[in-house]
Amino acid sequence: MRKPLAHTNARPARTNPRPRRACLALLTLLAVSLIVTACESTSSASGMPTATRAFAPLGPAPTRLPFAAALTAEARDTPYVIERVTLATNVDEEGVPLDEVTVIPANSRQMFLSVLVTGLQPPVRFRAFWFEGDQIIGQSEQIVEESSGPARWVSLGFRATQDLNPALDHSVELRINNRLVDSYTFRVGTGQLEDVIAEALISLGTRDGEPVEPGQTFDVFAPQIVAVVRVSEKVDPSGMIFSAILHRGDTLIEQRAPDGGQLELPPEPTEQDRTMTFTFVPDTSFAPGNYHITLLINGQEVRTLPFLVLEERRPTATPTPVRSGPTPTPVSSGISLLDITLTEELDPVTGEPAGDPIDEWDGQPNEQKQFWLSLQLANVRIDDIVEVDVLLWDRHINRHRYPAAAFDQGWLSVPVDLWAPPVTDGLKRYHFLVFINGVQIRTYTVDVDNDPPPPTATPEPSATPTATD
Repeated sequence: MRKPLAHTNARPARTNPRPRRACLALLTLLAVSLIVTACESTSSASGMPTATRAFAPLGPAPTRLPFAAALTAEARDTPYVIERVTLATNVDEEGVPLDEVTVIPANSRQMFLSVLVTGLQPPVRFRAFWFEGDQIIGQSEQIVEESSGPARWVSLGFRATQDLNPALDHSVELRINNRLVDSYTFRVGTGQLEDVIAEALISLGTRDGEPVEPGQTFDVFAPQIVAVVRVSEKVDPSGMIFSAILHRGDTLIEQRAPDGGQLELPPEPTEQDRTMTFTFVPDTSFAPGNYHITLLINGQEVRTLPFLVLEERRPTATPTPVRSGPTPTPVSSGISLLDITLTEELDPVTGEPAGDPIDEWDGQPNEQKQFWLSLQLANVRIDDIVEVDVLLWDRHINRHRYPAAAFDQGWLSVPVDLWAPPVTDGLKRYHFLVFINGVQIRTYTVDVDNDPPPPTATPEPSATPTATD
């Protein structure tokens, strides 16, 4: 039973206004918070970065292209995996990059940020923002609405309206569904591939990074021809494919990559780090004539280096018995030959002979095989000349000439080819005559014979009687 009011005709008590004011203030604060949140959501949805980028959340520095490790976004809301990110100046109809680069010519008008992704669930929005210094110079966008297989390339193209400035830093930010994935740096170089090469010349080799006897005229006894190429400081050669082709007249003789592989620069490269060599060694000797070496970058010819090989008549040496042993053999300049050996293998680091010494070899009939005649030298001076004459019996067949400036102290290994005689011929005897500064100081002799295959065995008659028997 409800209790009656104690005072039915009394005035109702006045309500305290302070709780009401506090409630209104709370509602006002909540409304302001909702408005700010809505503004932030709108700004996030636009995906536009600020002019000044903060790389701190992404790591100490932007990522360098090409990026080839799997980058997995948060699986709960971005179910895709970035397999590779690269820069290109040309792509095919499917967005596949046709020429992956890390250096963009300053006058290039078209470039692409190409992204290889897997696990894509359309629709997905890709955006790229291109920066020169801290300024946005362009943006690219592509929305993938249909799936085209487990993996696909998405290439975001950008057309520059003016030349890029090589003196400034350049980068591109990748955003997927308005989420910042990463920032990738790239270099801007000179406008033409020809300008990538700052210097190129022909020599007999290098010593301490400097070319040995550079020039455009050599003789037939040159042991090798070396193209020395230095890349400009204005470009980053990472991703460029260098090669060189040797021609005699119009005849292609050999095409090769740089000695030691493609150029890779350390974080702070020196001039020597930017230098590469292409070494061409003849099978026997260079024939007299006009030659040229063509330098290529990514398959495109960028430089031609002509040179001439002249015929030089020299007296034929005849073998003279000289005691071979470890006793040093001095000549007038002070250079000494400490040891000599023929081997099949060399230590790839020191160049020392790694196999057993060889003084005879039995090969298959008509077999040709390369060996190394290794000379251990000491007290070498820059003006010393080491020569090796190759004789078959008493017939001179080849000569190798090495200026001492072309190699360091220690082991000098000369490539020599031996041929096993045919079945109808007998033993061959090779003599290797070593000259230092024109003086013969040692002879090394090797006997070569053939090792014919064993005769085919005649099958024994079967003991099982035949039907005729």
